[in-house]
Amino acid sequence: MRLIGALDLSDGMCVRLVRGRLATAKVYYANPLDALAALEKAGADSVHVIDLDAAILGERRNAGAIFAILKQASLPAQVGGGIRSLATARELLDAGAERVVVSSALAEDTGLVRTMCEELGGRRIAAAIDDDKGRTMTRGWTSNADSSAGHLARKAASLGVSEIIYTDISRDGSLEGLNEENARAFIRGSPLPVVLAGGVASTADALRAERAGAAGLIVGKAFYEGKFNFMEARRCL
Repeated sequence: MRLIGALDLSDGMCVRLVRGRLATAKVYYANPLDALAALEKAGADSVHVIDLDAAILGERRNAGAIFAILKQASLPAQVGGGIRSLATARELLDAGAERVVVSSALAEDTGLVRTMCEELGGRRIAAAIDDDKGRTMTRGWTSNADSSAGHLARKAASLGVSEIIYTDISRDGSLEGLNEENARAFIRGSPLPVVLAGGVASTADALRAERAGAAGLIVGKAFYEGKFNFMEARRCL
């Protein structure tokens, strides 16, 4: 199971939110390259970079920071947030991203996701499914997708996507711990490998994710708050 460090960007800085609300943003690193260095030193397997401003506001204000991260990263990096065109996806992959993550496009533009998979390769496309107590959300968690998480997972598989990133919005950034039961239920019904996110509170959540059958676990706030140790989690796994 991969242990992935989250690097969320807003106004060019590394921040963390609570349940996706920009008003709750807490800055951990003014320079995101310092956050990248911390994750690399800590032993993360890869980094998960999200442009929050693009996802929530539709404004790509963090492009410069993302390209700098991709240029400097010694770890594989996947990038998401507001990727709603083939050109944007191609640009990020050409800049060095291992894969791009689509979310709103999966729910709103099936043709675009299929084209991404066909032209860029499905192994380079992941789909984010963000679940808020049974409601799947898009547009930076501001809009209801009107589709179940299971339906979106099956759609992603049919389009050629390689992996799903499943986030429990109700716990994201809360440090309440992973909802293992909910995660296991989604993973059992998913036709694709699943990376979990949302609510990680301690190293013990890595074991919960592994028991649930996850292919990976994304860790953000718990790491930045000193509650999650990547190397310790790897030894436990």
